[in-house]
Amino acid sequence: MAETKSVGALQIKNADRGEVEAVVATLNVVDHELDVILPGAIPDQSRVKLSFYGHGAMFGDAPVGKGLVREVGNRAVLTGQFFMGTERGREAFETIKALGADSEWSIGYRPETVAELTPEWRAKGARRLLQRIALFEVSPVLRGASRDTMTLAVKHGSESSEIAAIFAQHLAREVRAKELNRREEFHRIRTQIAEREFTHAQNAKEYELRLRYRGSPPPVGLTLFLALAKARLGITARTSPHIVMVKEFEGAPNRLGVYTPSEHLVRVRDDLTGLELHRTLAHELAHSKEAIEGREHSEDFAEAAAEDVLVAWNRFSYP
Repeated sequence: MAETKSVGALQIKNADRGEVEAVVATLNVVDHELDVILPGAIPDQSRVKLSFYGHGAMFGDAPVGKGLVREVGNRAVLTGQFFMGTERGREAFETIKALGADSEWSIGYRPETVAELTPEWRAKGARRLLQRIALFEVSPVLRGASRDTMTLAVKHGSESSEIAAIFAQHLAREVRAKELNRREEFHRIRTQIAEREFTHAQNAKEYELRLRYRGSPPPVGLTLFLALAKARLGITARTSPHIVMVKEFEGAPNRLGVYTPSEHLVRVRDDLTGLELHRTLAHELAHSKEAIEGREHSEDFAEAAAEDVLVAWNRFSYP
């Protein structure tokens, strides 16, 4: 599916031949659409078509120019040429030249590889990490998506109308102010949706684990004990392992519990009750703490930690 993304920055290289240079994407930042284009995502010297305005070529209009896009630092830079031998090509060129410092550009692309979203990028508000994209079109637009681009110098030809350029700049500023308000509201809604999707994914993952191990969540009566045990061990809600109750362990029917670091999963036999259940849960939670902190697996540590939790629980239950 083809998508678009917009930024700013333009420089007229040769007015007679319709040559321009523009920053068409900013890399390694979260844009207003909550995407991050990672460095190396755009193939070097990508050949693209130029649209008249607003990605017209993507909707059936004839291109008005062509060019190449390359990565320069954290920017994707277009070196393009409008078709000055056609009326539409000249008109498109004159339009962006008149806009001057208010010019904005956008890319038309297809995502090819999306990287796994890291906690660091999610904390910055990112929704998607674009690791590889197929770039095929660029276009002047009203409003860019990137947050930190800058506009390059613009050289006007002697035939340009200074009054028309000033009028176009004021009009573009008004449109951009309205669009900015709309973008900020859109960003707020998208952030809420992303948070709900993250919560849903976590719930779905927990459900999948339960199905895989034919287990069920701990009884409701254990909620208070688990809360105390995690607090005593320093396990937060974000780092807390999944906990399921299982009928038995394959190949080890006498085993009471186990912690699996690769899936951050604690499994405990569902026929345990009372002190035996509490001790086993505390023991396996202690192993999860070892994994969270990068420690080596130690039965002595787990036993000591479980004993500490039980002492604290006894004081809480029988003050």
